[in-house]
Amino acid sequence: MSIAASSNFVAADGDGYELQMGRWSRRLCEPFLDFAGTEPGDSILDVGCGTGCLADALIGRSRFGHLRGVDFSPVYVDHAAKHTHDPRVTFEVGDACALTLPDRSFDRVFPIP
Repeated sequence: MSIAASSNFVAADGDGYELQMGRWSRRLCEPFLDFAGTEPGDSILDVGCGTGCLADALIGRSRFGHLRGVDFSPVYVDHAAKHTHDPRVTFEVGDACALTLPDRSFDRVFPIP
């Protein structure tokens, strides 16, 4: 039995996303993180990580332990992985509506800011 994907969204280009939407996402990351906060050593799941702007903001301001970014778009995941060079950060393609992660695997779960 196969499970249907929760979306039919198709992304064409991570650089194009950055030009159109990334500039706004990057502006929202800092106030979002001011509100949400993190603790040193946190294990963080970034659901809908897109091109990695939240990971980049966290790298610059937090002593988190590990961040896993998950996004439906392979193009965005590839872009994020190519532009984020911190060994604490990994990105993978996945459906936010069908994650197979064990309960309580992360200290914090952040949605798209």
